[in-house]
Amino acid sequence: MRNGNRGHLRVFPSHQPTILMPDVPYWANSLGLDPTDFGLFHDFLQNGQRMLHHSSLYCNPIIHHLLPRCQRSMALTAAVLCFQASQVGGVESFAKFDKAMVLYRSMPSAEDITYVLDTGLIICNASMHLGYKWTTLLHRLCCLAEVSLCSNGRGADTDYAKQLEVLASMDFDLWIMGRRTPSRHVWATWCLGGSGIEQITGLPRSLLDLMALSCLGTDISADIRQWITTLMTQDTASARRHIWQACAIATLLHMHTMHFAILSDVDDLTRALKAHIGQFRRALLVDRDLNARQALWPLYVVGKSAVDVDTRLYVKMELEGLGLYGDAESKNWIPAILEETWARTNAGERVTTDSVAIEHGIELGIW
Repeated sequence: MRNGNRGHLRVFPSHQPTILMPDVPYWANSLGLDPTDFGLFHDFLQNGQRMLHHSSLYCNPIIHHLLPRCQRSMALTAAVLCFQASQVGGVESFAKFDKAMVLYRSMPSAEDITYVLDTGLIICNASMHLGYKWTTLLHRLCCLAEVSLCSNGRGADTDYAKQLEVLASMDFDLWIMGRRTPSRHVWATWCLGGSGIEQITGLPRSLLDLMALSCLGTDISADIRQWITTLMTQDTASARRHIWQACAIATLLHMHTMHFAILSDVDDLTRALKAHIGQFRRALLVDRDLNARQALWPLYVVGKSAVDVDTRLYVKMELEGLGLYGDAESKNWIPAILEETWARTNAGERVTTDSVAIEHGIELGIW
């Protein structure tokens, strides 16, 4: 493992704010990457890293935070390569996963804890794509992050606080299908009351607060409706406002599905959510920096509770239209499980997307 050097970071100019990215040839040479791994890293830079967040391509926390750290950690590098390999599957992806796990488990106790958390977080996402159970590791990472935050200070701008936010948002029950381990409800315990936009989800922290509270089984439907009303009065970029509205409405629908709240206007809410998704989809056509994955969870929420043919067809076509699915099996699980759930409920079975996912041994984060 070699120490990184800012002299080996290159400035990439663009119409977006200036960013720093690792000098790929130097990075590959310094860690002894073969051509295959070099190609995987390049693919991660170009597109794969967008599977880890909902922010724009150029101005995102993965580029600014994670990649320069790869120059200092072989374990983190192995996790990134494992994650990118998991996007296409195959025998090689499992071999890279095994290597990443060996390096992760052997990270010295004196290692900067932020590197341990970064590595574990990437491995969680790779595990999900390869069909392994991963929420057990997430649970351990959340515990570690909580201890680190207590030991190193709870300032909102510290690396520890930011990492805890990322793990806390991943830990939300409402967007994990087939979960086997209980949530620690980290956001509701540690992260409430923040302001601004959380970089990984691309959502306002005030909305994430409400989503976290909904995961506790609390009826906060009135608070969410007030949040939606307030957002409509603010000067917010159109595409962002529409996806935020869609996520807020999806939270209401999720609460209704889980019987945390009894809503009388589900049909109206569903129509409103579909309208916001439509506006967001139109924005995607003209702004290539928008991340289409932001529409995934709201569409899933509509689909998992849909009983009529038209709504189910709408969800199926919208998911296909987002163009998110490909060779990796995990990329096709969401529509596959939705369709199996619909077919079995039509046949009179009492199943949910969660129960179907558990039958298949799948734990899937809807992001």
